[in-house]
Amino acid sequence: MAILTIGERLQAMDEFIAHWTALNAALAPSELALSGGYTLAGGFVPDREAVRQSQADVIARENALSIARAVRDELRGALSGRFKQFRAAVHAFLPESNYLVSIPKKPLPAASAWEWREACTEVATLWERIDANVPPVAGFVPPLLLAGGYARAQFAADADALQDAYENVADRTTDLRLAKALREEVYEGPRARMVQYRLAVLGTLEGGNALLATLPAVTPD
Repeated sequence: MAILTIGERLQAMDEFIAHWTALNAALAPSELALSGGYTLAGGFVPDREAVRQSQADVIARENALSIARAVRDELRGALSGRFKQFRAAVHAFLPESNYLVSIPKKPLPAASAWEWREACTEVATLWERIDANVPPVAGFVPPLLLAGGYARAQFAADADALQDAYENVADRTTDLRLAKALREEVYEGPRARMVQYRLAVLGTLEGGNALLATLPAVTPD
């Protein structure tokens, strides 16, 4: 069976609202009420707004996730550059030291948050030892600074910010998943009412009534 896309749901509900409005006008002063006293104004119209809000919430959370990913990627890219600078600086300023074999590899961009955290911890630990300069390396004057006077403390702060960014992406991903589930749950009620409405119209109007020919469909053909 064909199903409505997310964007078509509100359009379909609007068609039912228009048809229900016309039907109530034809039945005036009465109006069509479904089981449980569910009416157009007291039930379906508020449900339509709930569906709209649930869809808007999904869009907002999709945007929040996109922003969180962009922040994470920016921080990750900046740290990736510092990994390269650190390796170059150690080779340049401590060429004969035993630090060279201890330089950690830069994680791949798609590496997990845990892999980035471990690599950053290894860099920060090695950097701390280099800054302590014990035993001293001839010709080296600590601390080790990268381009722009970038020091170990700033690297540690940036590494923490990256981990926070990874956690934020995970949280926003969960938020979006829950919002999508709620959107489906919210729509299920009025969808069932649209099915019920069609049956109610067929059982209420005489054959040949013009409103029967314009009865909207719950799903596309």
